Amino acid sequence: MINKISLFYHTLRYLSVEQFLYLVLYRLKSKYNKRKTLPVDSFDDIKTLSLIDGVENKKNKYADSYFLFLNEKQHIDLLKFKWASNNQSKLWRYNLHYFDWLKDKDINFNTEQQKILINLWIDNCRPVQEDAWEPYPVSLRVVNWIKYFIRLKQSGSDIPENWAVSLYEQCSWLNKNIEYHLRANHLFKNSVALIFAGSYFQGETAKKWFRQGIDIFSKEITEQFHQDGGHFERSPMYHALCLEDVLDTYNILVNTEGNKQNDATMEAIKSFLPKGFSYLKSVTFPDGEVSYLGDSVKGIAATYEELKAYYFRIFSSYPEESQAETNNTQASNASLFKKTGVFTYEDSRQKTILNLGKPSPDYQPGHSHCDLFSYELFAKKINSRLVVDSGVCEYQRGKYRHYCRSTRAHNTVMVNHLDQNEIWGEFRVARRVSSVEYQCSISPDKTVTAINMSHDGYRRIGRHVRHHRHINFSDQEMTVADKVTGQGVSEMVSYIHLHPDINIEKKSSARMLLNKGSQSLGEINIESGQMTIEKGWYFPEFGIKQSNLVLAIEQDHSALFETRYALKLYSN
Repeated sequence: MINKISLFYHTLRYLSVEQFLYLVLYRLKSKYNKRKTLPVDSFDDIKTLSLIDGVENKKNKYADSYFLFLNEKQHIDLLKFKWASNNQSKLWRYNLHYFDWLKDKDINFNTEQQKILINLWIDNCRPVQEDAWEPYPVSLRVVNWIKYFIRLKQSGSDIPENWAVSLYEQCSWLNKNIEYHLRANHLFKNSVALIFAGSYFQGETAKKWFRQGIDIFSKEITEQFHQDGGHFERSPMYHALCLEDVLDTYNILVNTEGNKQNDATMEAIKSFLPKGFSYLKSVTFPDGEVSYLGDSVKGIAATYEELKAYYFRIFSSYPEESQAETNNTQASNASLFKKTGVFTYEDSRQKTILNLGKPSPDYQPGHSHCDLFSYELFAKKINSRLVVDSGVCEYQRGKYRHYCRSTRAHNTVMVNHLDQNEIWGEFRVARRVSSVEYQCSISPDKTVTAINMSHDGYRRIGRHVRHHRHINFSDQEMTVADKVTGQGVSEMVSYIHLHPDINIEKKSSARMLLNKGSQSLGEINIESGQMTIEKGWYFPEFGIKQSNLVLAIEQDHSALFETRYALKLYSN
């Protein structure tokens, strides 16, 4: 009981007063809304708009006989289909209600099944129903429906009246249930949906939605994206998702009657986009996939190349990819995104992406993991990651959700069997890292780039306990030295997670060769500490679980808590 009170206290203490009040209000409204019927407002006509083609549907798919979300398939029986089935996870059900599949360019507008599915949703998902009418899926569905309706209109088909009525209901509901209690990417999605709604419908109510959406969006684009271009939740996947939202917003604003507020928002977008693209490119590996820092996996967000193509369709040019706010440490192959807290290094053999940021933002760190000072290493020789982040399996509470967020699942140091941050539930963080320090340098001959860093995430052990990590990058190898200082430390373990395709040939207790099949890739030499080989889990996509090898370098020396290893990649 005491521990539960502590968890809640150390979680809620980071909320702003406004956010806390909205949280209480949202809970009360949720209970009240379940007992009320949403009134149907009359509305003026819809506008005739045209949109530039956005990003196509991603891996989540719809076909004539099934839905495929998060690598889990459910067959469709139109006579018995359940929109509120509990056989799937909440995230799967969310995806069902997003209607993302309407972005699939291969959809035939003349087939009746798409119309039947929209009508079935309207008939079966009555207002305030759980999942279907929660603000986040409503926000995504509003945007997807409007995009689809515009395309449908351009193809010569009329929009059925019940579709327009339902869409108007959803927009009205969203306007009264904005997620001020959660904020972060949820609030950003709400604002984009309101802008689309206000642009699509005519009348004074729609104008109010539009102004509300613009007000929120203009504030949040400044708050949620740092000056170096990175999204403040420090998840490359959510950065890409929000970058697509920014492009969608510009796309709809171009087709909306201009005013000073419109013009200012569009200028802010144009000013941000080069930095946002520059950051996304930096956290993308040569195979086109983003790093799995925080809650990030493959197959959910659009890739850098897909978003760049969308940018080109809007502006008839490619983004400049400005790095004005990036400290390049005088090294052309290294970039430090200081505000966001990400460091990247690239040479002819590898690309490494390193996390330097604590859970963020303080008031909503739900997509943060215990991955401070963790890194992923991409080997160009095999066009694949060699050292991996464990990724994300699911969002529902359970052992795999906890594992993916834990220190144990990342390439960093665990002390006394504790996590860097006190993670619990699906998205919550209680006691956490509060102080992070780092500094980059380059050798006089510019052959070695070094970064020193430290954090206080383990001060639960003792007030002055601190983890220090020093990494040297060169063309031939990367050396990683860890030290834990302060009283109360009894054990430290430094983890290295290998891609499932990588196997180990043990040459001695301190030297391992890294191979992929019969191909020799490199070696790891343990210079301080005792190494054991453990089994881990790798989740490169939602719903995909693969076993992998994990090197655990332990140190329980009574006087000196240090580990050190060198990772060398062989030439191509």
